[in-house]
Amino acid sequence: YEGSGHWLIFVFEVDRAIRVDEIPTMEISEGVLNWVPVTQVADLDIPETDRKVLWPLMSRSRRGFFTADIDCSVDPFMWTVHESAIGG
Repeated sequence: YEGSGHWLIFVFEVDRAIRVDEIPTMEISEGVLNWVPVTQVADLDIPETDRKVLWPLMSRSRRGFFTADIDCSVDPFMWTVHESAIGG
């Protein structure tokens, strides 16, 4: 999709602890499903948009939602948060 339109990312939060052996690491068409403790996300090799925009928004909006536009056609990239609600 790069350079051609919109991307949508849906993140679901489980309401109970998941054991690593319940859903094993696996390779799928979109990448590798791998379980990482929340405390280690900052250490991952993830895109800057994820590190600077998506992950902080997800952390603040747990059990809520947000919508945002990230414009990667400019350097540095720019973003706008349209909606953000903390769940409860």
